Amino acid sequence: MAEIIEAYNAHCTGCGWSPVPGNVAERQIGDLVLELYSTAKANNIDRNGKAQRGFRNVRFRSASED
Repeated sequence: MAEIIEAYNAHCTGCGWSPVPGNVAERQIGDLVLELYSTAKANNIDRNGKAQRGFRNVRFRSASED
C-alpha cells in the first residue's frame, strides 16, 4: 500500500494536482482494487522481511506493457 500511495502522490504532483490525504486515498484505492480486481487488502504482504498492508497478485505495469 505504501508503494501505491507513493506512486499516487508522485502522479498527482507531476500533474499539478493536490492529492487527497493518505488515509482517504488508501480507503478509496482499496475499494477500487476490490471492485476492479476482486482482491481485498491484506495485512501480511512481505516487503523487506516485514509484513505490510497491500494486495496479493497486484503489481505496477512496466512502460512496455502499456
